[in-house]
Amino acid sequence: MKKINSVVCLSFLVLFLLVSCNKSSDWIQYETDKNGSVISYRKDSIKETSNDKPQVWLKKIYSDEGRKEEIQDRKKREMSTD
Repeated sequence: MKKINSVVCLSFLVLFLLVSCNKSSDWIQYETDKNGSVISYRKDSIKETSNDKPQVWLKKIYSDEGRKEEIQDRKKREMSTD
């Protein structure tokens, strides 16, 4: 009985993760920078602020070159690189 419960729980967990991963399709690619890093925004996060400027969630996926440049920049500004 415990084995069946474990299998059922694991199945629901896998299903949940698959559905959650599908949410990534809500991100719309906006730009690719000079280093090849991809900048996207979340379509359902767009909202107007009190000063009539839009507010939106952004995500940046770094290329290898972009990652190296970001780490160097953070080290110069004495920020964490973890």
